[in-house]
Amino acid sequence: GSDNFPTRYLVNDAAVMCNRPVVFGSIYKFEGQVSVFNYRGGPTYRCLFPSPPPPGASPNCAEIGVLGVLPGLIGTMQANEVMKIICGLGEVLSGKLLTIDCLSMRTQVLKFRKTVHEIPEALNDTEYACIREEGVIVEVAPEDFIKSDLKNITVVDVRTSKERENSQMDILPPDHDDIHIPLDQLQSLHHTIPTHQAVVFYCQSGVRSQQAAQLFLQEYPSTNVQSLRGGLTALLNSVT
Repeated sequence: GSDNFPTRYLVNDAAVMCNRPVVFGSIYKFEGQVSVFNYRGGPTYRCLFPSPPPPGASPNCAEIGVLGVLPGLIGTMQANEVMKIICGLGEVLSGKLLTIDCLSMRTQVLKFRKTVHEIPEALNDTEYACIREEGVIVEVAPEDFIKSDLKNITVVDVRTSKERENSQMDILPPDHDDIHIPLDQLQSLHHTIPTHQAVVFYCQSGVRSQQAAQLFLQEYPSTNVQSLRGGLTALLNSVT
């Protein structure tokens, strides 16, 4: 159970090294995917997805959401593939990607071939492939943010105006103000953010603030830029 690409590639490479099959399941909003990788020398995850997508191209479940029954449906399909592998029954989804759209209940089975690639001799952390080349964004933990000296920090809210209006939590004490710039307006308004001190971006769950911090760091590479880990949700949990 993972919600990040580095883990998927590490699991795939470990399975290839140990000659073990991987029963794969993926969910996104109302759609799901199931496949079996490295089954009896068959295609692997890297055959279907040779490299991770660019940063920000694929939002995680915490940010985009998923239909509540979908994990159960995909998990049951995965369990079915496991039973077929153990018992030697039926046709295993090797070299095949089963997709399902829960809104229409339509399914498709897409075939893909094995590509030639070297068997890894050791496991390599692929996380850097999922991070922009400009640099790694430092995340500040909610408990550390609460204890920090806010006089030396510029705090920027990148949520939408609607989210900000409906928010029931003030992230700063009464004598401190933050700056509100929605993420889609950051590129045109980044010059309004002071750069002489540390800048901390925040959003609801910490995903958009990572993107905002990365965009800002591109414009001001020498600035101390951070993102609030887990966003307001994590901050609320840390103070209650």
